[in-house]
Amino acid sequence: MATTLSNLQFWADLERMLTLLLPVRDVVLALQTDRPTLSQCLPLWNVIRTQAEQWAQTHGEDKQAVLDVVEKRFQANYHQAWAASYVLDPLYLTPASSNDRWVPPFEKMSAQQRADAETVIKRLAPTDALRPQALMEFTRFRFEGVDPEYARAVQLRQRNPRTNQEEVPTSQVRRVLWESHLAGYSVLSQAAIRLMSLHATACGPRRDGARWAALHKGASNIARERAHKMLLVASQAMLDRKDYMDPWDREQALSNDIMGVLDVVGTM
Repeated sequence: MATTLSNLQFWADLERMLTLLLPVRDVVLALQTDRPTLSQCLPLWNVIRTQAEQWAQTHGEDKQAVLDVVEKRFQANYHQAWAASYVLDPLYLTPASSNDRWVPPFEKMSAQQRADAETVIKRLAPTDALRPQALMEFTRFRFEGVDPEYARAVQLRQRNPRTNQEEVPTSQVRRVLWESHLAGYSVLSQAAIRLMSLHATACGPRRDGARWAALHKGASNIARERAHKMLLVASQAMLDRKDYMDPWDREQALSNDIMGVLDVVGTM
């Protein structure tokens, strides 16, 4: 151990690895913020790709080999809904070069991701008969986009008094654009609102096994699945907040919320 600690090459290698892993840590922390949305996943992975490429160039590593590792991890986690939620989220609208409209970021997506977005939007149509309309509205939204004043308003950063940092508008604020200004996309707006209501998370919550088993007693599989999802969202929402200082109070609050769900859907 003493030999290793006195080896300058060891510390140089450690520093190189830290510069590679720190962006990954930042992404994990971003996914542990207050109610992160599914549309954040693709941009965060793009950050990791960019940082990994810069790291390889800076340290003289094989850039393609590094990017292959990142791509392998990306494909292991990727879901089609990432692409659909990303392209429909007003937070990522960009100015079009040909006119004064702000359009979805199609140029930042791969051909496969564009196809995945269409697949998810078609799947989210209320009925099979409305699937062609959903795709037509999606195509129209791709080229017509949004008025600049609405796009800028929904992307305006505000200072969070709790963290004293500027943050993007919440998903509720961004959904208002689809519920009002873009309500003319009758089918597409429903898909957008549903996708923007989905939460992303970096990991599953910890829980007390005995009390969790008691909550499950007598509940159907559907009720248990919904309870799992509610616990995940609720616990992520409490991260970095001071709502419940005592661990017992925090666990009790989560248990009460889940018990309410089981009471409602326990017989399903």
